[in-house]
Amino acid sequence: SRPGLDGLPLIRFEDLPDYASDNVNQDLAILEGLLLSNGYSSIYVNLTRRDLDIPVVRAIVPGLELMADFDRFSRVSPRLFSNYLEMTQQGR
Repeated sequence: SRPGLDGLPLIRFEDLPDYASDNVNQDLAILEGLLLSNGYSSIYVNLTRRDLDIPVVRAIVPGLELMADFDRFSRVSPRLFSNYLEMTQQGR
């Protein structure tokens, strides 16, 4: 893969805040609060099939979706990075 783009902030994983608790509902409430405080809202769709009774939920956050061709090995493209800079007004 190609090297990362110049100007991208570098943050070590260990330096990120840890919001985990021992309660899934509390973790979800914290996540939703963080999203809302940053201007995002989440959408949930119940995809559980009655015949299987296995809980399935699809959750998306408009504005945070990745392109379909991205995977965990992809790098940010120059176009996406310039959009990021525009949105955060760091490019001005």
